[in-house]
Amino acid sequence: MELTVQAAEFEAECTSCRHPCSGWAVQLISRGRLGWELNWSCFGCGIEADDVNSGPAPEDIRGRLIERYGRAHVRVGGTGAHGGRVLKVFRDVFGWSVQDAKQAATELNTTGWHGTQVEVSLVAHLLQESGVEVTDGEDEQLSG
Repeated sequence: MELTVQAAEFEAECTSCRHPCSGWAVQLISRGRLGWELNWSCFGCGIEADDVNSGPAPEDIRGRLIERYGRAHVRVGGTGAHGGRVLKVFRDVFGWSVQDAKQAATELNTTGWHGTQVEVSLVAHLLQESGVEVTDGEDEQLSG
């Protein structure tokens, strides 16, 4: 799977000097795994930070991306998604419990599972690799 990236610019208050900061919240797929970054710099004290992590992005980063781009969704086609293959995908991608993975699988079979475009791209790719037929797309942009 290719490198997939989505980023949203943001402004916040510096935790050191309380001046305005400008930054980027980034979610990406690299080498078949989710990752996220938070890059910012302060206009007042000049502090810059790059926080690079592997795994699912925190809710504030996900929220910024969804606010900027809207939600995406993935649904199963054909016979539906049942069994361990689907649970394994959600557990591998997000590190979820079996119960949380079952909830996501239920959504996948009914209304579709929703997330950022990056998350949906990875889930759809891994489901297809495991033999599950999927459809994906973007939802309407959420109004703030």
